[in-house]
Amino acid sequence: MKNLQHLIKTTIFVCLTISSLFAQQDQLYSFEIYTGIYDTISVSFDENISSESTENFKGTHNAEIADLDLGIPTTNIWENSQYAKKQKASDNFDLYSYPLRTTIRTFLTFGDSTAGNCSGSMISSRHAIISKHCLVNFGTDTLTSFDSIYVCPIYNNGKRDACFDCAYVKKIFFFDELNSLQNDIAILELNRGIGRNTGWIGIGFNEDDAFFEEKVFHKFSYPGVTSFFEPFPYNGDTLYHSYGLLDEILSRYIGVVGAYGVPGESGSSIIHVDQEEDTYTNYGVLSTGTFKHARFKNAVFYAIKEIIEVFSTKPANSNQERSDFSLGPNPTSGYFSIRGINDRENAQVIIHDASGREVFPLTDLINCGEINLSHLASGVYFVSIIRGEETETRGLMLYIN
Repeated sequence: MKNLQHLIKTTIFVCLTISSLFAQQDQLYSFEIYTGIYDTISVSFDENISSESTENFKGTHNAEIADLDLGIPTTNIWENSQYAKKQKASDNFDLYSYPLRTTIRTFLTFGDSTAGNCSGSMISSRHAIISKHCLVNFGTDTLTSFDSIYVCPIYNNGKRDACFDCAYVKKIFFFDELNSLQNDIAILELNRGIGRNTGWIGIGFNEDDAFFEEKVFHKFSYPGVTSFFEPFPYNGDTLYHSYGLLDEILSRYIGVVGAYGVPGESGSSIIHVDQEEDTYTNYGVLSTGTFKHARFKNAVFYAIKEIIEVFSTKPANSNQERSDFSLGPNPTSGYFSIRGINDRENAQVIIHDASGREVFPLTDLINCGEINLSHLASGVYFVSIIRGEETETRGLMLYIN
């Protein structure tokens, strides 16, 4: 058997602590880029293997699975195709259901400003996949100008959700080959394992073009601008869904003739659902406005698999893995949310002031709503999550105007 090696270029983000209110609180982070410093990893694989996929995980948030239509659409379709145009995901699905909650919106920060970027998907506990061109200048093969990147699941109507954590990007992996559509792929390593809560989809490849014929594929994305082809007021703040048959199946890409994507959708996954095997697998990410998806081939797949296996956290269902909850906003003027709790049904919340006096008990986290402390005085408080014999505590700074 012949083994091949494929190189991946990585750009390292360095995490700098800028403040910490107290020892038990999550630290606040700023990110800097070491420009010009790269590393490479080599990947070996058996080129005789014609198909493979990684496992998907449903997440710990809830057991609800979206009822995705596996039939061929016949209405609201692109001309001369069997692929439906985008609709608001919330019109047909519960946004908290799987796999919708694995879709992420990426944001770039510049000083005090934040700009929406691309769509993506969680593919492990702390890895997400998007398109390379979302972050890299194709003319120079260098990163675009930004201070940091963060990603949010269940971002809808311009708001992040109280049930789900966002995360910053620690490391970016992308391929050396600049002008190859097949390699318009980037993997983001996150500073938090938010995939434990959302779950993640698998990634897969199949060298047989016939595999993609007569199969329905689904897409969830954040279109960012209005286009001539779809004159809707897209602005990147709302999750959309489309699905249907692919009719462009080439070695470098897969897509739909006559369909169009818009900026903001780049990096979104094209997902196949196998009900019998209970799998949700991504076979490519949107790369161009003509609805072409960079198709995962063997070299690409095994490179991504290597990144996940080498850099991922412990399995999401590991009993040894503690939850990584956070409070936001922190500091707060009264209202805040608790995010990142895997088992909300069995969690109790108690809030103490700086003197240790209990000021707020809460026993129901199921609805993920905001907690109101505006009736309390400004100062430092401690929020404790209690599950059985285990207690975790975070600090909260309250400022009342």
